[in-house]
Amino acid sequence: MSFIKEWGALLLSLLGICGGFCAYLRHDRKIKEQELRLNELQIKQFEKEEAKEKMAEMKANIIHSHGGIANIRFVNAGKNDAKHVRVDILSS
Repeated sequence: MSFIKEWGALLLSLLGICGGFCAYLRHDRKIKEQELRLNELQIKQFEKEEAKEKMAEMKANIIHSHGGIANIRFVNAGKNDAKHVRVDILSS
């Protein structure tokens, strides 16, 4: 009983400090894992945006002329040149 009276408060405070330190380490590990996941997601997002910037954007205009004849004019509206373009006309 005298041991608990003399060392009880000290043991409880040491136990509290150790518990707080363990909670800090666990929380820090979780935060670092979240930072890694966020960094990976940002890198993927930047790669997607970069791929979109490299793409050409094709637009088509239909020009109707007399006699029921229609001409299609293709225009590159993107920053980069269009290469290996395939055009499918699905209706008249």
